Amino acid sequence: MVLVGGDFNAGPYYPEDRFGSTGEEVLSGWWHNAMMYPLMLHYGGLYDSRSALQPADDVTRMQQLSLPFEFGPYIEEPLAGRCATIPADTFTGTDCNSLYFQQYGATEYPARLDYVFIRDVERHVRVVATALEYTEPLDFGAAGSHELSDHYGQSATLQIE
Repeated sequence: MVLVGGDFNAGPYYPEDRFGSTGEEVLSGWWHNAMMYPLMLHYGGLYDSRSALQPADDVTRMQQLSLPFEFGPYIEEPLAGRCATIPADTFTGTDCNSLYFQQYGATEYPARLDYVFIRDVERHVRVVATALEYTEPLDFGAAGSHELSDHYGQSATLQIE
């Protein structure tokens, strides 16, 4: 059995190939990022722990946002102002995380960028649960409350035979 987990900075789905900006130039190539996911599955012989329990819902979740992903309108009203209505179970990279918003604020698609992949040739592993972790700031007493990362964590609970 092999576990591969981490921040891949590439979502499995983006609704358009062009979005975001570095000054006056609109960024393109988002669909190239989306290629990481099928390549890990195909060439790595891996499966996505989240998809082991239910079909991947990245496309559905993105469509549920019902946002104007045209770059101009999204910049004027980014996701960060609507976090209470966003399903909190898919996007690990999102403007709802204040550290992510400080770095990328309305210039990148919300996406699932972090994964726990499994290769289990002999089928000894069963995924029991998956979840986003550290979605709320942690209280560090006198040091105050802080988010741990600019991404939310992805966890997988496994039962190993």
